[in-house]
Amino acid sequence: MQARNLNAVVAGYRAVGARCVVVTGVIDAARGVPADLVPNAALTVCRLRADRDELARRYLERQYAADALPGVLHEADVMDGADYPGLCVDTTGLSAAGAQHLVMVGRVGNTAEAKIYAEALPKATITLCRLHAGREALMQRITLRGQGKGWPQPGGPLKERSEAYLRTVADEAAADSAALERAAFGDLRVDTNGRTAAESPTRSCGCCEKITA
Repeated sequence: MQARNLNAVVAGYRAVGARCVVVTGVIDAARGVPADLVPNAALTVCRLRADRDELARRYLERQYAADALPGVLHEADVMDGADYPGLCVDTTGLSAAGAQHLVMVGRVGNTAEAKIYAEALPKATITLCRLHAGREALMQRITLRGQGKGWPQPGGPLKERSEAYLRTVADEAAADSAALERAAFGDLRVDTNGRTAAESPTRSCGCCEKITA
């Protein structure tokens, strides 16, 4: 049932332009992931594992029922011995999160909005990286999205919209960009003019610079 539900959800995401969906969950230890029940996706399975002592420590720290621990360890042994297709990441010795860096993408329009994130993540060192583009570049990108090209934004809010509407959207985006530029907003500024979304601007010399007020 979970696999069939996932297949239906993936179909919905594909219909609005999504290219990748990350799903977490528990799989059947013996059978693995029933890929045949998810025909709407090309699955890449990534299994997280840990040594028995590490698993036992994590399980008991979460205050689960201790008498169920042998079964949990047995299931982990079965999965370690199985020949699942895909990737396997050994998390032994890592913290609950494991990652040292996390990149998040989203709209932050001013210092007050950035402060909300900082206050919600008091233990994190945040580096705010602002992507900059001028009106000409913004107009070009928004026009392409209106034609169904460029970045496939979920829902396609610009697709097949009138030229006048797209011009208004570009003007508003350019005004926002100029305001952020005047305020020297962010810690780093990446100039994306003349670069496509598929290109990595940080690989180009001189496009990423530290912002000084």
